[in-house]
Amino acid sequence: MASGTSLAERSEPLALRFATLGLLILSPIVGEKSARERVGYAYAVWTLLVYNLRAQHGRAVLGVLWTLLVPLIFLAVYVPILSGMMSGSSGAEDLIGSGRLAFPVYVLCGFLPWMAFVDAVQSGGACLASNAGVVHHSPIPLTILPIVKVLNGLVGLLLGSGFLFLFLAAVGRFPGPSVLLFPVAVALLGALAAGLALLFSALTVYVRDMIQIVATILQIEFFAAPLLYTPDMIGNPIGEMLIAANPMTPYLNLFRASFIREFPFAALDLVLAVVYAAVALIVGTVVFRKLELGMADHV
Repeated sequence: MASGTSLAERSEPLALRFATLGLLILSPIVGEKSARERVGYAYAVWTLLVYNLRAQHGRAVLGVLWTLLVPLIFLAVYVPILSGMMSGSSGAEDLIGSGRLAFPVYVLCGFLPWMAFVDAVQSGGACLASNAGVVHHSPIPLTILPIVKVLNGLVGLLLGSGFLFLFLAAVGRFPGPSVLLFPVAVALLGALAAGLALLFSALTVYVRDMIQIVATILQIEFFAAPLLYTPDMIGNPIGEMLIAANPMTPYLNLFRASFIREFPFAALDLVLAVVYAAVALIVGTVVFRKLELGMADHV
């Protein structure tokens, strides 16, 4: 294979093999027509995702390594600043463990999924309004565009999390069996982001103010969600109740339970994460389908 072969060209044979296998498996179950539609949708998503990653990193000197540099920079900046915080607090130690790295790791384990979520929702929500030509002439379902943006954000999350897992192993804080929660947390966060991206991308076509509205909501949520603090830092029952009721809290808890061995896993977090993701997907899909027919007239 030539060294100049593109990422899309290298991935195409493998994608075609998976598509063929998918057709063989699905055709007897759902029928050939339905199988072709579903496999074609998945193939289009994969092709656009690879193209999007290549366009995003192809001309950069470091390419996709920039995605790995983000958690590295966070570690370099936040570990010295946050080391030693929460020491002496038995409540915090029960939640995040002891030692100078406990609180920095707690913060980083929330920042990685949060950054991926924000990137997915914002870029997915604006993708149709900023691509009028695609809306007018696209031969593929328009739902693919926001879904690709969400998957692009999840790729960054996976790369950054892999680096964080290596860091935790190097400093003796690898989570152990609780790491099995990680793919569940990624899938649920991706489902939530996909539902919101579908909803906001449809609404933004008709109301451009949605771009600013979404950005403002996310800024407020940055301080409302337990990203930079633990619940025991609030110091009052009402504040703790508000944190528990925050829709992002169960997702952050699932990620922290997968990264931090001391962080307790709560079945309620899993249930709430499933419910929020399901509601977002249903609402986002229904709204998108209702508004899709008129998008070409408003974009």
